[in-house]
Amino acid sequence: PDTFDESDIVWAPDWEGDCNTPQENFEPQFIGAGVCDQLGIQLESDTFYLVDDACFKVINNWKVRNWCTGEEYVDQQILQFVDDTPPTITVADANFISEVSCEAMVELMASADDAGSACPSDNVTWLVRVDLENNGSFDYQFSGYLPADDDNFDDTDGDGVADIFVANTSGGEMVSVTLPEEVLVASTEHRVVWTADDGCGNAASQTSYFTVTDQKPPTAVCVNLSSGIMVNGELTLWACDFDASSSDYCTPIEDLLFSFTDVHPSLDPEFNPLSGCTSRTFTCEDFTASNNGLVDVPIYVWDASGNYSICEAQINLLDQSDACDGTTVPMIGGRVSTSSGDHVANAIVSLMDENFNTMEQTLTGEDGRYAFDDIVFGDDYQVKVGKDSLYLNGITTLDVIMIQKHILASQKFEDPYQLIAADATNDERVTATDIIKIRKLVLGIESEFPDNESWRFVDVNDPMTLSEVWPFTEVVNLDEIPTSNMAVNFVGVKIGDVNFTAIPNLVGPMLTEVRGEEALLWNFDDQKFVADDVLEVAFNADVNIPIDGFQFTLQHSGLELLEIYSEDAYWSDDYFGVFDGKTTVSWNDPEALPWSDQNSFVVRFKALEAGSLAERLQMNSEITLAEAYDQLGNAVMDNQLMASYTPFVLKQNTPNPFMDNTLVSFTLPENGDTKITIFDSQGKLLYTRQGSFSRGLNKLVLSKDEIGAATGLLTLKLEYKEESQSIKLISIN
Repeated sequence: PDTFDESDIVWAPDWEGDCNTPQENFEPQFIGAGVCDQLGIQLESDTFYLVDDACFKVINNWKVRNWCTGEEYVDQQILQFVDDTPPTITVADANFISEVSCEAMVELMASADDAGSACPSDNVTWLVRVDLENNGSFDYQFSGYLPADDDNFDDTDGDGVADIFVANTSGGEMVSVTLPEEVLVASTEHRVVWTADDGCGNAASQTSYFTVTDQKPPTAVCVNLSSGIMVNGELTLWACDFDASSSDYCTPIEDLLFSFTDVHPSLDPEFNPLSGCTSRTFTCEDFTASNNGLVDVPIYVWDASGNYSICEAQINLLDQSDACDGTTVPMIGGRVSTSSGDHVANAIVSLMDENFNTMEQTLTGEDGRYAFDDIVFGDDYQVKVGKDSLYLNGITTLDVIMIQKHILASQKFEDPYQLIAADATNDERVTATDIIKIRKLVLGIESEFPDNESWRFVDVNDPMTLSEVWPFTEVVNLDEIPTSNMAVNFVGVKIGDVNFTAIPNLVGPMLTEVRGEEALLWNFDDQKFVADDVLEVAFNADVNIPIDGFQFTLQHSGLELLEIYSEDAYWSDDYFGVFDGKTTVSWNDPEALPWSDQNSFVVRFKALEAGSLAERLQMNSEITLAEAYDQLGNAVMDNQLMASYTPFVLKQNTPNPFMDNTLVSFTLPENGDTKITIFDSQGKLLYTRQGSFSRGLNKLVLSKDEIGAATGLLTLKLEYKEESQSIKLISIN
């Protein structure tokens, strides 16, 4: 018979195609096998990725063996899988909100899916480049081509851009990159170029943009224009003509925009980009609809993030040419508002002559307006405003904290009206004496300021600054008044309220303002008592954030307060007020140190009758509002009591074993008699002690001499009322 050799084998050819192309039968075929030939086929395959000319390659190593002769024949076949479709990137533009500061951490995310490719890849390599301010220059680079241990923003690849490794993702999986530094709030868009490589020589790129904005609107502060002379029935003014000192937390003052409507200034055809303002022309229609020529003008102040706030200004239109055919009545009037723009109702406005004799008085309306119409042109007049009621309106320990920080210069006031509000003693300065007076009001010890009024009213045109506040103008002089003046306006300042939380038109008692979701829980151990018992009650707060201060009313019916103090925090007799069955508390540290969970205050009571602390103690806002304040001053929490029970527990002695002395500790839920006995291992009584111990933790030192110098294993038994507990002691020489 013919001899079988390699010429009788048809080896499988090399192949190229995509993953969806049907593959042939690649096994070797035999064309000359003899009867005696016994042929076997063996295959070893290796797959290679990251090759230059294909998505991946499969190397098939075929082996044919003739078992009759022992001869072997080998061949290598190359299968190339190709793909020319890049992955699809999914990414959206993003906006990041600055919550507290004027910057925000930026975490960017995208995904890439290669499912639409001829050979879908489940391993996407990323290159993410970030161009801050979109100025054409990349600032950061996240690369999957770097070493996996490159976890620092250095320039590993030497292209001049700070880079760091980013891991590959599977198809559709989100890739996330976080910039190493917070990005400032700005109107500028930042560019991100995303490149996804499927490992088959195909890469897709897509560009996205992100912004960082804040949601806090500007502080809009307007100035009234006392008069505007119309020419031929018209007067054109710019919105920024009414700006007094508007500001924003993040946007520079020079970049603020001003308009007369809620349409963004850039969309207003009357917008001047050089001044950042829109214009408005006042006409006879405005004049005839006005209040004796006085026109209310809302001014919109915009920041770079598109937030706006509104202040209300006024312009007194003068139609001296009678172009509008309007009639005006000789009047003096204006509006009384707080520095934040809230109208002050029911303020008493006095019109006086040149000798300060009161001619007429009126009350401001709900809109803060007032007017006097019995005016003679050419005469001299004076106007003054007063309101002396509800002294506690807007005043809490938080105001005390803010004044204390101002005095310490750790957080100075930023508004001159705050200085006026802080001067409770009316001595034209801010000192610790003002704090004492304000705290007495908070505690309910005093109901008014002995040397000051509840409200002070300042001429809105007083050019005061933080460095020059006193004396401020409270009486507006109108000499030889030539025309009606409807813009004699005043700013109301609530004395003691430096954070401007007073409700101008409050007619009843204040309610606690609880802005936080959590309450400050004050823990104390419940105790039972009978008449004439003296109790010491420690109050500890569960504090998970630093607390700058707190205040509350503690009701203690049937308990006479003897003393209140703290051993681990500053405390003063000025910090509490004692009433019948009630105690008010207002605390803050004079050096602005926070209250923590390591601090406590202790109250000593004398029982007037039998009862329990859990039944008799309540924390509420009956006199002093129950509030607590964090260090930022922007989280107000409620105060609540939480009674706990001290169990009867005998603790293991220390040291144990002992040679000379050992300490035995135990807690009792109430004052009471106890009996302590010690036995040796044979049950022989070695020691007995009976006595009265106090509620809470008790400690007893035992010496070896007291137990007859006994050694070995001993048993100590403690009996209290109907209960008993035991521990094992080991006495050694």
